[in-house]
Amino acid sequence: MGIFNAEMSAAFVSGGVALLYVFIIYRVSVLTISHYVIALVLAITSFPLSRILLFKEPALELLVDKNIGLIKLTKNGTFRTNVFERPLSDIKDVIVKHTEFKMSNPDGVEFVKKIALGHGTVIPGFGLSEHIYSVECLFDNTSDLSENIIIYSGKTKEEAQELADNVLHYIKT
Repeated sequence: MGIFNAEMSAAFVSGGVALLYVFIIYRVSVLTISHYVIALVLAITSFPLSRILLFKEPALELLVDKNIGLIKLTKNGTFRTNVFERPLSDIKDVIVKHTEFKMSNPDGVEFVKKIALGHGTVIPGFGLSEHIYSVECLFDNTSDLSENIIIYSGKTKEEAQELADNVLHYIKT
């Protein structure tokens, strides 16, 4: 992901809006203190608006409706919404999958740690392997859509296993 997260991107947008306003006023007339106050208000209001409207985190919504026999996954993104629907009878299993992310460049990790120490900072956990546990719905190949969907991922096996067991129990009963 890098250093550019949603908050930093929203800060860049709000700063750009304020600077654009100041530049336009500068080209058209003389800047006064009131123009700088307006630019500040624009920056302050455009930050939360851009964070909410432009850089919102996509949310995954899982709906299991036993009455009509349907599982529906909806992912709400910034500009579009993806919907995945399958009959409950297509679910073959709900499993917990373990993935380990290991560092691939130990020399690079040591180099970055030395640079960080030179700047007086420490990056906790940098270079250590990371374990991710995901809950995945496995579907039968009864249609053209033979997909498996990850409905949860986290750092503890217990949480993932509990969710998988709950989903399976709900579907089977």
